[in-house]
Amino acid sequence: MKTMFWLRLFLVPYLLTLIVEEAAALLWGYRSGKDLLTVLWVNTITNPLVTLLRYLSAQFLPSLEMRTGILIVAEILVVLPEWLLFRSFLSKGKHFFWFSLCLNAASYGAGLWLGPIALRLLRGIL
Repeated sequence: MKTMFWLRLFLVPYLLTLIVEEAAALLWGYRSGKDLLTVLWVNTITNPLVTLLRYLSAQFLPSLEMRTGILIVAEILVVLPEWLLFRSFLSKGKHFFWFSLCLNAASYGAGLWLGPIALRLLRGIL
């Protein structure tokens, strides 16, 4: 039972993030396998950290405002290392900060909107 909880906790946000950010990368013009793989592994590094912070803040912070504030700060802080990684590894472009910011804003918004729906749908599967 605990395994399913942790799987749902990390898998749902990770998969939603990958779907949204890979689609956004395609719309931004990144179509090579190397570039899409870069988006994937950058999210593999940063997404679990934000997800864990979100879980811990829900367990230990008393108010929704505090939890939301922590999550927004975490998302902003994730933009910085992602920007540096994208600047180092993507094949083209020069607006990597905005690319990172837009991808994170898109996946954050999608998570707010689609996350609860995905969790309800997966409740019977996982």
